[in-house]
Amino acid sequence: AMAQAVVPRRAGSSDDPNKARLVDMHLGGEIEEAKPKAVLYDEDGALFIADIKRKCILSRPQGRGDFEPLVQSLVSEYEGKPLKGPTDMCFDENGTLYFTDTPEIGTFGAEKGSVFCVSSEDQMLRPLALNCLNYPSGVCCDPTGQLVFVAETCSNRILRFARRPNGVHYCSVFHTFKGGFGPTGLAESGGFLYVARGDLSGAMPASKGGSVCVIGMDGALLREVGCPFAEVG
Repeated sequence: AMAQAVVPRRAGSSDDPNKARLVDMHLGGEIEEAKPKAVLYDEDGALFIADIKRKCILSRPQGRGDFEPLVQSLVSEYEGKPLKGPTDMCFDENGTLYFTDTPEIGTFGAEKGSVFCVSSEDQMLRPLALNCLNYPSGVCCDPTGQLVFVAETCSNRILRFARRPNGVHYCSVFHTFKGGFGPTGLAESGGFLYVARGDLSGAMPASKGGSVCVIGMDGALLREVGCPFAEVG
């Protein structure tokens, strides 16, 4: 499967309750039916959106002068089958785009989720894990781009994909949590992995709400900071 018109390099991200407003501000009515789950910018100002409603990744290049580029569907299927719902995205330092794809949580009889990448070199869409994960959500890379971390929410664990010289990614369990709802958001900084974990407020007597965990590169839990609310992403 070929992904078209990918020109990402390094990027920042925006993941907060104002995402829908952010998308509307930049794209107007062009994607008014969208349901964005993640938003990224590349270093040239191009906008990338994981749209779980349309089940695709949308992109819009940075405008030049009076030219207003159109929104386009960057990735919407793999081997002829539509995506289930892109949930989170990240770019590595070389411009390769990684994203998780899964049905919305709680969907009855839904298939398992996947992790994909779109290479900045040949623009090809490739799976790192295909239809085998229990609601993969957050995804991030280490600075070298050799390690990709994925939050497998409904298995309450973090997976690590290590890229080998031949381009193949080896998967292993990086850290498993106990209790709580499961990890949802990830970020890497300074050699530490920061993990957002939600919980179902009031669902159980021992429910303690959401938290942010700090994990070292050896997979050890170093610290957990409680949050005053249950939903953390």
